[in-house]
Order: sequence, then C-alpha cells, then structure tokens
Amino acid sequence: MLMTAKPPTTRLAATATLLLAALAGTALGQTETKGTIDAVTVYRGQAVVTRVIDVGTGAGLKEIVVTDLPPAILAESLYAEADTGIDVRSVRYRQRAVAEDAREDVRKLEQEIRTLADLLETSKANARQNEWQRSYLGKLENYVSGTAVVENNKGVLDAETLTKMTEHLVKQNQQITDQARKLQLEARDLQEQINLKQRDLHQLAARGNRTAREATIFINSPAGGGKVRVSYIVSNATWTPSYNLRAPVGGGDVLIEYQASVQQVSGEDWADVKMTLSTATPALVAAGPTLQPMALALGAPSQISEELKDLGYKVAKELVQSKRDELNRARQFSNSSFGANQPAQSAAAGQAIGGMSSQGEAQSWSGNLMAADRLINDNATREQILDLLSTETLTKNKDDHRPITGSSPSTEGVSVAYTLASRTSLPSRDDQQLIQIARSTCKADFARVATPVLSTFVYNEARVFNNGEQLLLAGPSASYSGGEFVGRGVVPTTAVGQTFTAGFGNDASLRTSRDLVERKERTQGGNRVVDFTYRLTVDNFGKSAAKVRLMDRIPTAKGNDIRVELVKPGTLSTDPIYLAEQRPKGILRWDVEVPAGTTADKPFAIEYTFTVEYDRQMTITEVPGK
Repeated sequence: MLMTAKPPTTRLAATATLLLAALAGTALGQTETKGTIDAVTVYRGQAVVTRVIDVGTGAGLKEIVVTDLPPAILAESLYAEADTGIDVRSVRYRQRAVAEDAREDVRKLEQEIRTLADLLETSKANARQNEWQRSYLGKLENYVSGTAVVENNKGVLDAETLTKMTEHLVKQNQQITDQARKLQLEARDLQEQINLKQRDLHQLAARGNRTAREATIFINSPAGGGKVRVSYIVSNATWTPSYNLRAPVGGGDVLIEYQASVQQVSGEDWADVKMTLSTATPALVAAGPTLQPMALALGAPSQISEELKDLGYKVAKELVQSKRDELNRARQFSNSSFGANQPAQSAAAGQAIGGMSSQGEAQSWSGNLMAADRLINDNATREQILDLLSTETLTKNKDDHRPITGSSPSTEGVSVAYTLASRTSLPSRDDQQLIQIARSTCKADFARVATPVLSTFVYNEARVFNNGEQLLLAGPSASYSGGEFVGRGVVPTTAVGQTFTAGFGNDASLRTSRDLVERKERTQGGNRVVDFTYRLTVDNFGKSAAKVRLMDRIPTAKGNDIRVELVKPGTLSTDPIYLAEQRPKGILRWDVEVPAGTTADKPFAIEYTFTVEYDRQMTITEVPGK
C-alpha cells in the first residue's frame, strides 16, 4: 500500500514558514520606503517624529525598511504601531555604510582643478618673464647712468638723448611694476579657486561612503493592507515662547499674539506636518522611581556635616534638590544614561520599547533603571540627613504656605501642549523660525505709572486679563501702541483667568521727580528720631488732564530695633489689591489726576512725611536682598 506523508500541524507549519521566511528575506516581500512625516511634537531640546507607512495590499509576512532616518535620531526611542489587524512582530534600528557612485562628479572636479593648475603655471611663467625684464631694465639703467657720467666728464653729454632714455626707463619700469602686480593678484585668485575645488573634491569623496540610518519593521498584514506609524525621538530641536502685545493708543483691549520660536537641526525637513509644541519631557521610562527604606546610625562627622559648615543649610539644600532634578531628567532615558552596560546605537540598541529582542537587553534595561533609582534614593537620603543635622532655627508664619527652602514647584515644571490649528512646514536649518500658536483679545486696565524714586519717566502699563483659551508661558514680548513699536518686556507664566502686567512705553507728555524737602532730627530718651518730608511732582505737558498712579516707598524694619511710622501720608489709594498686597510692604500709592499745563513753574505735587526712630548709638544699613 502506498504510504503518504502526514501533513504537519498548523503550529508547526506556521513556525516552518516563519523560519524559512526569516532565512530568505526576499520571500517576505521586502519594501524600502521613506514613508511620510505626518506629525511632530517639539519639546524643549527634543522632538518626537511620526512617519506613516502604507504597507500595501496582500496578506502575509512583510519586511519594510524605512530609510533616510535623520542623524540626530535617538535609536533607543524607535517604536512602531499599526492599524487594527496588522501585527507588528519586531522593530529594529540599523546603520550601514553606503557607497555612492560619484565618479562623474569627481572626474569633472579633477578636470577643473587641472585646468586651473595650468593657468596658475602660465601665470607663474609670466611672472618669471616679468622678473627677467625687471633685471634687464636694471642693467640698462646702470649702463645709461655710467655712460652719462663718462660723457659728462668728457664734455660731450647729449642731454636730449639722456632725457629720452630716462623717460623710456621710467615708463618701462612702471609697466613692469603694473604687470607684476596684476600677475600676483591673478596667481592668488587661481590658487584660491584651486583650494576651493580641492575642498569640494574632499567633501565629495567623504560623501561617497555615507552612513544610512534605517528602521526594519517585520509585520504580518491582512489582505486589505493598512498603515504602520513609526515614531522616534530626535535631538537638536527646541522651542521657546514669545509674544506681540498690541494695544490702541490711549488704552483698550490688548491683542496677544502668542508665538513659538522653533529651531530644529535634526537633519530632516518636516514638510506639511501636524505640529504640537509641548513643555513636557519625552520619556522612555513609564514608571516613577521606587522609594527605598532609609536607616540611621551614629558615627564620626560626615562630608554632609562639613558641607553644612561651609555652605549653610539653605545653599546645601538647594544643591541637593538641583541634583535630584538632574537625576530624574537623566532617568527618563536610563537605557543610555546609567549603568555600565550602555548599548551602542546599533541594531541591538533600537528595539521597540516593551519588545526587547533578547533577555540580555531586557536585563540591561532593568539594571539601568535600578541604578537610576539607587542614585535618586541616595540623593534623597542626603537631603533628609541635611534636615537632621542642621542646627538652624527655621520658622514661618502659620498662614504662609510657602516652603522654608526653595523646593516649591517652579513654572518650569508646568506641562502644556499646543497643537497648531493647521499643518506647517519646518526645514532643518540653524535659523529660529516663528510659528503662531494663538491670537486672543484680552481685557486690560491701563494706567500711567510714575515712580520718581526709580525714574523721571512716566510709563503706560496695563493689567492684562488672560481671558483666552491658552496658558501663557513665560517669554519675551514686544509691545505695540497704535501699531508702533514702543519697547520690549516679559510676559510671566499666566494661567487662564489670571492677570499680568505689561508695559507699553513711556508717555512723552509726562515727567516726574522726587525731592527731600525737609529733614528734622531730635533725641527722645536714648533714641534718635528723624522726620523726613518728601515732595513728589508730576509735570503734564499735554493738552488734557492725565490720570497717574504715583508710587513711592518708605523703609520697613527687620525686627524691633528700628521703628518706622508714616505720619502724613496724604490720600493714599483705596484699591483693595494695593491695600492687601503692597501697602503692608511699605509701598505708597496715590491715584491722582494731573491737570494739563502743569510744569516746574506751576507744579502738581504731593508731600508726605515719615519718622524713623532707632538707638542713637547705632547706624542704619540696608538688608541685602530685602
């Protein structure tokens, strides 16, 4: 009876097919493509780029090679995801040397260099001929000079012939000098051209063996096909916010043009992409560091004790907190930032996140994370030991929710993302390129602010209410009044619903001054008591009255050694925000209306008096940083 082979099981057949396909890459239907850069998210210093790849129709296993990846790619960040139904089996990054055929270009450059070299040699030959003519002319000059002396001694000198010979020698010498200068410049120009061509030739030769950066994606696709999205992080890309603040003359709503200054030199152009600008940090690590136990023991003074003596508690605390932030930033890329086993940016380094190709890679990744967590915990232990060893008395008011040290979250930690309304293009180049994020018209309260203790100018300021839809990040601003540029400033980080102060230049029709008009001193017990009277003036050269916010200050005392009292303040502002925030700090404010035509001869003035009392044996000094 004829025996027939038993067909293999379904699993065995699939395994055999996969192995055969892996051994014979051509059987997989390998495809090379650049794909289309569809979306880019720009962070501070990095960007995430997403390319879309059409896998085509036809079911089965396929290998897609994504070419022309940029030089600034972080290989370990490469990953891929696909439409429903497409199974991504592996993603691998690779680099390979590619020899380009540049023989025709090389021959062309070599011929140009040869032609220029021939011209240079001809120029040098002409220069040698010119030098011979100069030498011959010198001999002729000596001969004429000697003959003239002899004939003059004999009394037979022909003056006319001597004059003609002299004029001929002078003319020939000038021509030879001009020709020598011309040949010198010609030779220099030819040599510069040869140097330039040789440099181009060297660069062409260097490009002949360029490095190709590619991603190899192994997929199992259904018959209907679909799309695969390949994403990776590139360095050399960043953005910063900036603003144009536009207000009508005399005040009104302020138009805020929120812009991003983007710079990217990643090595690839982003053409017609969906762009997002983010202040977050792209991370390769999804979980936070693990908190480990902390133990104490008694022993000799440590290095931390010495730092406390040398630096003081506050400075030492700030340094260790700065180190904490630095370690956490590095941990985001712990596969390349920590540990001894740092994988090279090669085929093994570019496996998909969560899909390590080997047990060794997974162990390396885990080991680097453990090293990162250990360093972060050690740094945290150092911070807590500082608290335990410090002998300083640290107190704060129970109503003051700010920390004693500078460990509060800063505006740098604010994480926001702006998705641009329309697609945009951003080539790879050194220039900073401006992209508009948003435009919003915001309500504003304008005031003319005079601070004569600081400046004689009176400035237009506006309290701008952010009633737009975007959080405003801190950044430089340019202010315009009635379409004219009036100056630069800074917009602080301002949430939706908050306000910020913006300047709109000085008012040329107003000037202000501050003068000490009276100082009286007396003794009271063992104390010195001094009365100070100041006059604040505002000149209005305009044709209409001007409302002015007049500002000054009196000193505040640290402790009870000095007593400061405002005795004749005049009519201070009743603005509730001023009374709550500035008045307790010694800031004085008067909301006044200055009539038109008030000048030095007819001034508008406010006077106020304050008293300072302190031990007459002591001397007043300022408190640094107060």
